[in-house]
Amino acid sequence: TFTHTLNYNTKLSNNLSLNAVVGYEYFKTDFSGGSTSATGFKTNLDEATRTNIPYTNTFQNALTQQPYSTFANPTAELQSYFARASLNYRDKYLLTGTFRADGSTKFGANNKYGYFPSFSAGWKISSEPFFRKIKFIDDLKLRASAGLLGNDQVGDFQWLQSYNILTGGAVFDNVQQGLRAGVLANRDITWEKALTYNAGLDSRFLNNRWSTKLDVFYRHTYDILGNRQASVPSTLGASLPDENYRIIDAKGFEVELGYDNKSGNSKNAVTYYVHGNFGYATNIVKRTNEAQNIRPYLAQTGHNIGRIYGLIATDIIRTDEDLAKLPAGYTIMGVKPALGMLNYKDIRGVTT
Repeated sequence: TFTHTLNYNTKLSNNLSLNAVVGYEYFKTDFSGGSTSATGFKTNLDEATRTNIPYTNTFQNALTQQPYSTFANPTAELQSYFARASLNYRDKYLLTGTFRADGSTKFGANNKYGYFPSFSAGWKISSEPFFRKIKFIDDLKLRASAGLLGNDQVGDFQWLQSYNILTGGAVFDNVQQGLRAGVLANRDITWEKALTYNAGLDSRFLNNRWSTKLDVFYRHTYDILGNRQASVPSTLGASLPDENYRIIDAKGFEVELGYDNKSGNSKNAVTYYVHGNFGYATNIVKRTNEAQNIRPYLAQTGHNIGRIYGLIATDIIRTDEDLAKLPAGYTIMGVKPALGMLNYKDIRGVTT
């Protein structure tokens, strides 16, 4: 890995300053190794003379030994160009723009590069002349941002066709080796993307002892990779590749309240602070791979990730009288009811 950056700072006027950064980064991973194993080691003493046997090989006295094998993962490379420019007007109005161009070998030549801009702005309201009359608030800042991020942490080289080596097959009574096509290649595979909007409000008041922070966000993640195996017939004689089609939206907020202070004289002062925060976030699956005839309670589309679902218990069969009240032919999940079993709510209605 290596990174090169060039920084530029200047004052465009007495009240306006500019900070700019351009850079280049290159990252490469290349992983390989080897392994062997042995079992059933004998003692290194001669049974007759009880003298040491000089072994010339670590595994020489093993009953079984696996041959040394090597492996190598495909080399992955990431190349990035980036730039950032920040404008600061009297420490009151702040504006920052960032742009990245990232290229990854995990994608084919037509989709190797992804382009990701972002912007942020801040307004220090407490620096405005009209705000000086409000004495109990020491600092108040409003901020907002929007940005597009990319993710290439996916399977390697899915844009190339893979093959599996077959062994042990018989052709005219002779054992043969061969090749079988693996997962189908997807030459259009590209970056997963997340578009995020964020807004926040920071404040300090009552002689800078108290502070609050408020953040709200909305994230639209799209082009998420996943295969469509569940939505095609099981008779399809191939393993489908990942495609950029899944969509998940998320939103939430976080609130923080803090108190900072110190006690004692200036030489032996003890500084202490207490901060508490509360946050809430949720998400919803907008598009994913599902069979068309899936039962509604098993569907992911329209629900949040990791949701919990199950049967709704209504009561417990406690006595023989409870059993006698049940209709003829009544079963609980296909089992004849008995004392101690749970009854469950029927949410499907009459079925045939």
